[in-house]
Amino acid sequence: MVGKILYPKPELNTKTIYSYLHNGHMMWDQSWFNEIKRCDPSSLYIYEASTKRLCSKMYWGWDQVPPKRIASRKAMEEYAHLFVQSTIDLELADMSSIGIGLSGGLDSRWIAQILSKEKACTAHCFSFDHNWELSLSRRVASELHIPHTFHELSASNWLENRLESLWHSDACLHLGHLHEGNLHRDLLQHSDVFYHGFYGGGIYAGMNELNKRIDRETAARYFKVEHGKFKLDDPFFNAKTIDPYIVHHRMRYQAAYSIFLLSSYTKIAIPFYDLDWIMFNYSIDDKDQAYGRFYLNVLNRELSNDLLNIPWQRTGLHPKFIGANCLFQKFKLNSAFEKIYNLMGKSRHVINYSIFDEQIEFWLKEFASDIKNLDQNFNLKKREHKLRMLSLVVWNRMLQKDSPHVL
Repeated sequence: MVGKILYPKPELNTKTIYSYLHNGHMMWDQSWFNEIKRCDPSSLYIYEASTKRLCSKMYWGWDQVPPKRIASRKAMEEYAHLFVQSTIDLELADMSSIGIGLSGGLDSRWIAQILSKEKACTAHCFSFDHNWELSLSRRVASELHIPHTFHELSASNWLENRLESLWHSDACLHLGHLHEGNLHRDLLQHSDVFYHGFYGGGIYAGMNELNKRIDRETAARYFKVEHGKFKLDDPFFNAKTIDPYIVHHRMRYQAAYSIFLLSSYTKIAIPFYDLDWIMFNYSIDDKDQAYGRFYLNVLNRELSNDLLNIPWQRTGLHPKFIGANCLFQKFKLNSAFEKIYNLMGKSRHVINYSIFDEQIEFWLKEFASDIKNLDQNFNLKKREHKLRMLSLVVWNRMLQKDSPHVL
């Protein structure tokens, strides 16, 4: 962040509050405070002491992504090669304990396969017990012959167990994203480096947005902003894909804080964050990337048959059924199935937030006066919206006390 030194009693930025409640994260250069703004992405800042001027210049932009290419066999080979290199080309000689965050997804599965051939490592999975995603994680670890450690989530003291994480992430990850609760030390303290499948393959674009630069209509489908000002003319977003704009907000201002939080406890390795791989990934024609088709084709070349015969948590289908997996994602059947599972008190994911609804309602009532003081006309019918509001008022109390202990 760049800005003035905070006053003794900094005031929350009302525009940031709007963004946080309506999108779940900040937008553009917003910070929590009026006196501070965030640095622009891919920018180098130089402060000239003699003139007291702050100058900046971009060192990278999305216009550096190569022209679009079709998904050929050669492209798949290069794509896979770049990713394998980004996974193993790290100084691991002095790393005696390597951990892998292994879920039921495909990103962590690919990382685990690569590492299992290179170095002794241990898989870690956090979830409720008797969970489908946990069983998938265990199957993958068993096929790769690597130890598997299960970190059980607790349904009790839901808010209390998340206060420290909310504090360390500056509430940029709201309470609904802090799945591990207070398990970070248990999860990471014995790992010299922890591999994470953050930012895996694929693109955001649907069929009507393929190979297009972000425009107002598309931005409005993803984000809600005051007065319709989406700030779309920034040259940083000059690329024939909508992802730069979406990634800038969802990843930079929200999801990346999960990695920041983990890095407080150990060294984190993020193979999918390799810039060469990212640039190649976005050079593939969006028509081939849609609904993960290109990524699934690559994995069908790279993963062992044993791993391809283990269902993908997102769809419930084996990864080898490429067409069926794409259709499943196109029609968002995964969300529909999850809602049905939730109605039965179950979940296909590591955590089922429906079991916390009573606790969420309890804490919203406890903080009713704080919510009223925010003076925000915000609908609290959806669980996601309740979690954002609760995170906001808890964070505000933390700022006032300069401590995470606010209950």
